[in-house]
Amino acid sequence: MLQRQQAAAQFERLTEGGWRWTPGPGAEPTLTDTFTVLDGTLSAITWASGPEGLRLTLSETPVLLVGPGTLSGTELRARLRLDSLAGSVRLVYHVQDPRNYDFLELSRDRVRQGRLEDGRVRIFDETPLATSGWLDVRIVAHGTHLRGYVNGRLVTHGHGPAARPGPAGVHLQGPGVLLLQSITVQPVA
Repeated sequence: MLQRQQAAAQFERLTEGGWRWTPGPGAEPTLTDTFTVLDGTLSAITWASGPEGLRLTLSETPVLLVGPGTLSGTELRARLRLDSLAGSVRLVYHVQDPRNYDFLELSRDRVRQGRLEDGRVRIFDETPLATSGWLDVRIVAHGTHLRGYVNGRLVTHGHGPAARPGPAGVHLQGPGVLLLQSITVQPVA
């Protein structure tokens, strides 16, 4: 009987502040050693590695994690599945603190692109999310242009004042289960 072997978790630093994380067995030390928790606690998440990637069981307590590096123009890519998530996942960038950052938020039925300013949400663009299963999500934020793609299709295109440089990461809020296969953050000039 042929069994698929799971690759161990990998974290790779890329040029000019970028990084790539492919979770797998051993994801917990990477999370605790490489990412910074800006809000919430990792105890709000239960994770298990499986053949489909990292299975994150989320509570209703939000958690904000950022990776290393500070970027101005940012391209963020993630492969995830949120069919069993009643909450949301925000791919965050230009993070200043837990109350100030830009985001692309995905829930089971919509995508919103916006900015959290002093704890208040400002939406630049939003659209229904009419697909399920694995999602290849891409964000390109350069200057005043903020674009969000799902499965290669432009779904949001917002405009706002240029944000200050900052790290990128994820904001997770359940309840429910999020499957994650990868996150890549790269600078955009």
